[in-house]
Amino acid sequence: MARLPKRGLDYYVVSVNRPRQLKMGLLKKRLGNAGYVALDTLYASIYSNGYFIRFDSIEEITNEIEFSTGVEDAEALAIIKGLVSLGFFDEDSFENGYLTSKEIQNQYYFATKERKVRYMDECWLLSQAEMDSIDSGIKLKKIIK
Repeated sequence: MARLPKRGLDYYVVSVNRPRQLKMGLLKKRLGNAGYVALDTLYASIYSNGYFIRFDSIEEITNEIEFSTGVEDAEALAIIKGLVSLGFFDEDSFENGYLTSKEIQNQYYFATKERKVRYMDECWLLSQAEMDSIDSGIKLKKIIK
């Protein structure tokens, strides 16, 4: 019996420059360590299922933040809104009940490049040109020392 195609990722890449990025500095300054932990929690949840989280009620997301960070409900909501305002998540998608971003989708699309089946069924933000750029895949033939 054939196995169903995999939807999510087992891991996601984090830049070694991440702690020094301006956006991350603003995150730490405005939202503290709880914001940093919340971002990683949400990224892990998103990538384990694909490239977005769909929510009908914001409490679905705030509960996850409360559990991972230990903050109260109001602070969890402030953290989520702060992450959206800092550009970690797409604002229009958030207003429509999704947590995702072009950056997340770009990484997901690249990571699933070799899969026979890719899931891009809703809340897709990348243009055809952006997808074609990823699919063209420049491959290095030789390492230059």
